[in-house]
Amino acid sequence: MSILAKNKSKGDNKSKENKINWSYWGPTIGLCGSLIFNSLRVFFSTSGLEESIKMSMALNVPLFLGTFVVPIGSIIAAIIMLSNWNPTLRTFAYAWTLFYFVLELMLVINIKDNALIAWSVFNVLTWASAYSQNLKRIAIQNLERLAKGLLAAAAIGATVAS
Repeated sequence: MSILAKNKSKGDNKSKENKINWSYWGPTIGLCGSLIFNSLRVFFSTSGLEESIKMSMALNVPLFLGTFVVPIGSIIAAIIMLSNWNPTLRTFAYAWTLFYFVLELMLVINIKDNALIAWSVFNVLTWASAYSQNLKRIAIQNLERLAKGLLAAAAIGATVAS
């Protein structure tokens, strides 16, 4: 009977792990897809390039920032968010993305295009969901590292004691 209970609890943990992974990867892939799409649109379409130039001029910043730095930075941020690299680097990528999306939202509010405003709000909400799941992911990774460290310390202590 206890074996059945143990197997049942293992199955419940696996479904919980899948739910956590899905709740993280869903918004993250959507967010990164939006970043990559917007960046590639600047590089490979004339309308995207024209919009980028208009936004740079509206902000009174050099054109290379809107046409090269922001799209390349967005692609790099998407790659970092999809990777399992340093959590601090991922947090920085999320900060870059928030800056980009809020800036885009302010610009489209000035243009008064409702479809673009809705898209920008959707991007910010997707960012919020992905970032909150990223914080949970970082917390879980930190707990796993702590547990491994405590197990290693206990093993060393047991070796020294014997």
